[in-house]
Formats: sequence, C-alpha cells, structure tokens
Amino acid sequence: MTSRARRAAPALLFVALSGAALPTFRGWLSLRGPALRRLDYALYYASAVQGLTAGWHRLYDLGAQREAFQRISPDPLAVARPEPSPQPGISSA
Repeated sequence: MTSRARRAAPALLFVALSGAALPTFRGWLSLRGPALRRLDYALYYASAVQGLTAGWHRLYDLGAQREAFQRISPDPLAVARPEPSPQPGISSA
C-alpha cells in the first residue's frame, strides 16, 4: 500500500461511515410529540426539560413533572399507559 493510499484510507472510511450514519442522525433530530413519547428515554427527556424550564430544584415536584410531560406529549395518559411489547407464546385471545 502506498503512502498516499494510507493517508486517504481514513478519509474514505470517515466519508463512508458518515453517509451511513446521516439518515439515522436526521431521524433522531426529527423526533417530536407522539414519536418522542414512545421512546424509552422520554422520561429522561422530560426530566431535562423540567430541569431547564422549572429549575433543577423542582425536579421532584409533581406539578412541574406534569407540565414537562404536557410539553412533550399533549396526551396526559401517554406515560401512564405504556404499550406492552409483544411476547412470543402469549396470545391476547
């Protein structure tokens, strides 16, 4: 392998990996409202929103928690009724 090829290999690898990661990165940045509340980290996101808006000293304030969840999800029961994941071998009938 020539020295020119050795210098170009990391750049080509970076370009290839960036091209593969770009659609995923765009998807994460586009999450809003209903799509966001279905994620596992919705609680972490709501806690961060609450800390930044109401203050970190109110992190355990129930009213501030409800307000933060209303901001990211207008459905008040979105957190109270998580969608169960299907388990193999268990039927709902």
